Amino acid sequence: MKKLLIFKHLAAAVILLAVIFSFSAGFSAQTVYKTLIELPTEASSGWKAANSVTLSANTVKKAEKAAVSFTSRDLTVDGEYRFSAQWSEFGVKAAEMVLKTDIFISDISILNSGAITLSADDGHGFSWRMTDLSLKSGWNSITLNLRTADIVRPQVKEETETEEEETATEEEASTEEEPKKELTPDEILLSVNKFAFEAKKTQEKEMTVAFSGLSVSVPTKEEPPEPPKPITDDADKSLVTVAAVIAVVLIAAVFVYSAYSAKKEIKRRKREAKKRKLEKLQEENKNEE
Repeated sequence: MKKLLIFKHLAAAVILLAVIFSFSAGFSAQTVYKTLIELPTEASSGWKAANSVTLSANTVKKAEKAAVSFTSRDLTVDGEYRFSAQWSEFGVKAAEMVLKTDIFISDISILNSGAITLSADDGHGFSWRMTDLSLKSGWNSITLNLRTADIVRPQVKEETETEEEETATEEEASTEEEPKKELTPDEILLSVNKFAFEAKKTQEKEMTVAFSGLSVSVPTKEEPPEPPKPITDDADKSLVTVAAVIAVVLIAAVFVYSAYSAKKEIKRRKREAKKRKLEKLQEENKNEE
């Protein structure tokens, strides 16, 4: 009985391990991205920083490669890079796009706030708060989705009324201008042409911010399923192999169980024969007395 119980436990363990392996393989799968635009980060050419910020491509390295870096002792560290892109030619929507980069922060303890942005000259754009990125001191690999970014819209300046407006006729005053339609994320994306960041510090202490592998990407499309194969009389070799293995396992299990049961039955019969023989001897002794 113990052998049968052990056999059942082994079978259950094999099934459990197979299930755990399947789940772990599914969760470990990573999304593969296709790069649409890659901004230069191994040279400072084309980058712009504030007057109080030191711009370099030799201060910090990422895997032995130079990375564009910005260093400041003031309360802010900022920089930007302007680029051109025919977004409409990519045939993707803003919700599908991501900003990928490795960002270096020399001392995260003095970071107060800040933002990373993709924006256009008219003030529209996409923004991510640095304090929401769970950054640590050193290098951080981040993937920022445009669908979860804060939408940045240009600020509307309040104009004071002039004397001419105050003397306007009642008819002109009653005329209301139609509100401007807000741009959708896809419409904003069409004019995006600048990457920028700004990090604000809690104290005037030197801090360096650097970038490596900065790109705008999209997840690769899944390959279309293969057309079904024509039905033939040929047996599937893999199925035949699996069936054969299952049959062998079942036969072996039945053989082991049968052998165990037969051995147990033989022992039981021997005990019964011994018991009957003892009872017979006791009966004969009783009769002789």
